[in-house]
Amino acid sequence: MDLDELARSWDALGESDPLWAILALPGTRAGRWDIHEFFRTGETEIDEVLGYVEGLGWPLRRGRALDFGCGVGRLAQALCRHFDEVDGVDVAPSMIRAAEKLNHYGECCRYHLNHSDDLALFPDDAFDFVYSTYVLQHIPPLFARRYVEEFVRLLASGGLALFQIPTARRAPAPNDPMPEDAFVGSHELLGDPPGTVPAGEHVFFRVHVTNRSVFTWPTRGHRMVLVGALWRRDGGIFGDQARGSIPADIGLGPGEDVTITLALRAPERPGRYTLELGLLQEHVAWFADRGGPMTRLEVEVVEGAEEDTPGAAPTPDDPADPRMEMYTTPAGEVISWVIQAGGRVVGTTEVVSPGRELFYEQFEGGLFAVTGAS
Repeated sequence: MDLDELARSWDALGESDPLWAILALPGTRAGRWDIHEFFRTGETEIDEVLGYVEGLGWPLRRGRALDFGCGVGRLAQALCRHFDEVDGVDVAPSMIRAAEKLNHYGECCRYHLNHSDDLALFPDDAFDFVYSTYVLQHIPPLFARRYVEEFVRLLASGGLALFQIPTARRAPAPNDPMPEDAFVGSHELLGDPPGTVPAGEHVFFRVHVTNRSVFTWPTRGHRMVLVGALWRRDGGIFGDQARGSIPADIGLGPGEDVTITLALRAPERPGRYTLELGLLQEHVAWFADRGGPMTRLEVEVVEGAEEDTPGAAPTPDDPADPRMEMYTTPAGEVISWVIQAGGRVVGTTEVVSPGRELFYEQFEGGLFAVTGAS
């Protein structure tokens, strides 16, 4: 993922569900965040972070602070309670627009759109404090390193940067089979279903999925909930099958929904087939086996065009769903970034942000406390 793609994904998330994209706690998707509670989490977090700094015995000046990856300003506004000036930076225009609309601190809190792999919009030694959490984890390490180097450059004498980054993935624990009452959900095929498909070509489906049970569906591990599709003919399964994962790292909670794109390659032999599409828990059961729905479509597979490239998959007409990629960087490598930039790691601590329990279920790592060149 390059920076342009990163910006497009987060701009789309900012347009559709910005609060959940910033802080994806269970039960908050699709506009379910209470806006006041959302901003209160920022105040609590910054209080804890500055308490950690005090525990280090660090004489932090309270002049100017930077919130890197500010989103709609959850942490930037909280920093305004402790610093004279605060700047927020984000890659998504939709996030910056929302942050400016929600700003309660006037000119003391400024927001900046930045599509560059550096922070050249700010001069050297500009900030007493730099803070970033749940941001660098979504940025490829090639670019994350550049931003960490910039944090060091931007620190004024005696300044401190705290940034969060995952250092390793935890091996996913195998999920248990879900209870019977968890196999309650719905899926809706969006757009017109295909009636005719060239042999060997990929068919793309956009599927809207809703968890209608009172349980959270696992979306990671060996028994995750997926969208599946396959071809049937004369009572047997023919050709390729497809699986589409649900883009929710912390599970899909009760009442939550998501739209995914699924690609299925048509059989090589022309003829009339039944396409079956539905939900399943991998290695356990299809929802249809537990009384749930299954979409069945009659599709005519016809001779493919001779000029088609064998095995090539066309891209879907609809744009891809916005993605939240997750990256890890070993702790030793992060420390080397800081040293090579002329900085020094003065401490590490666990993540204090809401959702930290969910983070530590999947990742190792935490907050690095860094100072600039002495």
